[in-house]
Amino acid sequence: MLLNTAVILLASSSALAIPTEFTENQDLKRELGGISLWRGKVGPKVDDVMQHDMGMDWLYCVASWLAESEQHQKKLIDRLPGVSLEQGGQTISDTNVELWNIKENTWKTYEGRKYSEVMVGSNGNGSMAYDDLWWPGALGDVARVIADEEGYAPEDYIIPTGINADVGMKMLLGEDGASKKLEGDDDQIRDELHQVLDGANTSPVCPWRNNLWITVLSTEEGTNIETYHSDKHEYKIESFDDVYQHTTWYAKLEESL
Repeated sequence: MLLNTAVILLASSSALAIPTEFTENQDLKRELGGISLWRGKVGPKVDDVMQHDMGMDWLYCVASWLAESEQHQKKLIDRLPGVSLEQGGQTISDTNVELWNIKENTWKTYEGRKYSEVMVGSNGNGSMAYDDLWWPGALGDVARVIADEEGYAPEDYIIPTGINADVGMKMLLGEDGASKKLEGDDDQIRDELHQVLDGANTSPVCPWRNNLWITVLSTEEGTNIETYHSDKHEYKIESFDDVYQHTTWYAKLEESL
């Protein structure tokens, strides 16, 4: 396999410019015991997702795709019942979260997730949001509760190093997904991965690379693959060979959205 090392970095946590007035407003909201779930009327965006060492990439690779999709962003907002697009940009100290509970096989609402509890250790020691925008933390807090419940999922949901990303798809969308290890000869793997990546324009696709589930945001016929890495708060434009070189597993929905 040949690695194309030409990777174009689009944005990173150090490169994203946050307006001073926004930061000052967030400081004031924090003093009031809450903060915005997202920026104004923009709604959840992939820029908001930044995890450190919480091991929630199996959820955030899916949430990042939904946040970036104009067509499907509302599915993410719906996971915070009672919060409108406009309200999410205001000071909020607590919110309800609704996720699919795999063990109980139904949507379940978890009430009163508090900003002060969800964002403990933020900005370097477990924050699951950038600049404390806390919709990712609220979702991750509840997803972790569900994942910790004994017997929540069959063993084939688990890969040796953690939880498969199709669990995140089920929790956020209520739709069945599948995680699959790439196996076979070189041509078989290339053909399979091409087909999977092409589906990222209409449904979430999460490759497993370097012990992390990442997000494929879009692709142009298997080239110019736009990826997002939640651990580094980083976008990349990559070639097919870049993705192929490092991918060992992938997760996708059984049926496209």
